[in-house]
Amino acid sequence: MSHSIDPVARAYATIGLRPGASARELKQRYKRLTKTWHPDRWANDPVNQAEAAQRMRAINEAYAILHTLRSANATEQAMAAPLARPADHWSNSHRALSEEELNAIVRAIGDDSPVTSLMSFLVWFVPMVAAFAPIGGLRGGPPPTSRDWTHAGLLFSTGLGVLLFQKVTRRRKP
Repeated sequence: MSHSIDPVARAYATIGLRPGASARELKQRYKRLTKTWHPDRWANDPVNQAEAAQRMRAINEAYAILHTLRSANATEQAMAAPLARPADHWSNSHRALSEEELNAIVRAIGDDSPVTSLMSFLVWFVPMVAAFAPIGGLRGGPPPTSRDWTHAGLLFSTGLGVLLFQKVTRRRKP
């Protein structure tokens, strides 16, 4: 007398979950088992690699059975309650954006090219860096004079002014 084991019960046993476990539990357990038994983890040990390959086949088969079972149950539930959600969900919940909304999105994202962005950066960055060149001077060179300090202050102020101007005008963009 042969006893046949229910394939769903066998699948749950192979995965190591109780029957009726949630889809999340099933997925987490499957991922954990595949990390443990993936044959690539046993590449240096041919005997264990063969066992891991055999276990992975069983795990994949069990997961496929349970996943198919869940999909079939979900489909049956959806067919049993067709009024629970509209048939054409996309058309009922989404609408085309107006021209004004599209323009607002484009303005929010910005349309500066990389070259324009680089130039905007260099316009304020170069004067600010150049401001420190005469102050640092060359090693062994003469110490900075008051004229050097004046030029450095003007260059730094110019760079800072351009940076602030760019920040203010970007905020005011319609």
